[in-house]
Amino acid sequence: MERRKPVIRKAEREDAALVLEFIKGIAKYEKMENEVEATVELLEEQLFDKGRAEVIFAMEDNFFSSCIKFIYCC
Repeated sequence: MERRKPVIRKAEREDAALVLEFIKGIAKYEKMENEVEATVELLEEQLFDKGRAEVIFAMEDNFFSSCIKFIYCC
């Protein structure tokens, strides 16, 4: 099966739960999962309503392979 080129795209509002999964995954890896206070609603507000951060995903074969960039702006 031929692999397609990865697709890079900005997160959209409907991706908020997926963004939270990535945050929790990183926190678990860092043994800090009990420190995560984010919720889907909070991410929607901060990312899409207030524009305080930007998330960019890499996708391969319609699968989110990574969250490659998470920029927080005050």
